[in-house]
Amino acid sequence: MKYKKFLKSLSPKDAIVYYNYDLAPHTSFKIGGKAKYFVVVKNEKTLKNLLSKCKKFFILGGGTNTLLSFNYYSGTVIKLGGNFSRLYVGKNKLTAMAGANLFSLCKLAKDSSLSGLEFLYGIPGTVGGAIFGNAGAFEEEILSRVTRVKVFKDGNFFWTKNFSFSHRNSSFKKDGSIILGAQFSLSPGDKKEIEEKMKDLLARRKQTQPYGAFCAGSIFKRLEVGDQTIFPAKIIDNLGLKGVKIGGAKVSEKHAGFILNFEKASATDVLRLIKKIKKIVYKTNNLTLEEEIIIFGGKRFDFNRRFPHSHTLQPREGNNFRKCDFGKEKGP
Repeated sequence: MKYKKFLKSLSPKDAIVYYNYDLAPHTSFKIGGKAKYFVVVKNEKTLKNLLSKCKKFFILGGGTNTLLSFNYYSGTVIKLGGNFSRLYVGKNKLTAMAGANLFSLCKLAKDSSLSGLEFLYGIPGTVGGAIFGNAGAFEEEILSRVTRVKVFKDGNFFWTKNFSFSHRNSSFKKDGSIILGAQFSLSPGDKKEIEEKMKDLLARRKQTQPYGAFCAGSIFKRLEVGDQTIFPAKIIDNLGLKGVKIGGAKVSEKHAGFILNFEKASATDVLRLIKKIKKIVYKTNNLTLEEEIIIFGGKRFDFNRRFPHSHTLQPREGNNFRKCDFGKEKGP
């Protein structure tokens, strides 16, 4: 069966298929070209069939940490919906599928009087994307709470503990697996105290960041130089680059680590501004900034070039790092 015919044969209960679809509304930057096929997949069987037939694809989460720099993508952009958005509660744990958004995850944890995910509240995006990039805030990262991850790899679905994380990075960026869900280890807590902490952290986020603006979070990763942690936003601010514009893109006046689409910016505008900032920082501070956001130009594995092999990935268990054993475990 030809691919297009296969797509047309899919039932709405299994997937929703769009053709020549504008992706800009699906990213927080509100920037992006069109995809030949955009498929919202609702269950594992359909996902497996789809991946066995499409020649090239890109998994799009919440689109909140992504810059789509192509005008037209001739492959398939896949979004996980339906069953992939479900959440489950257990004893001192939550299981979330990759398509669930972080707001829903944090709210369920609060309603279940489970503490440990408050720092994620206010971060837009999906569970899958957060694990893929080891999302974090306020000196905490998602790695500290993830105990196992469900993936699709080499034609199989399985739960695994064989993964590793570093700052805004994970082994999932290189091992070819697709994140489908995760289990989080949490602690019993007081519902009101959890809610107050979530509100406080969200207020701090809104006070210091251009919350709600068309952007994709922090553009650059922090740097570790010896025993010193260097924050790019501080360097950019000290160089007087707040408010610098190229086309419709500019450095946020509120937080120098953010680039805003303030006036119908193109991906080229954003990329040129990123390049300019990196060039100035290198020239003045002899530091090489590295993008934290995913930049996908439409080529196969194009976005992987943004994650060089120089990263140190640290396997983890709980709050300690160790090599994790693979476990054949069933889902919830």
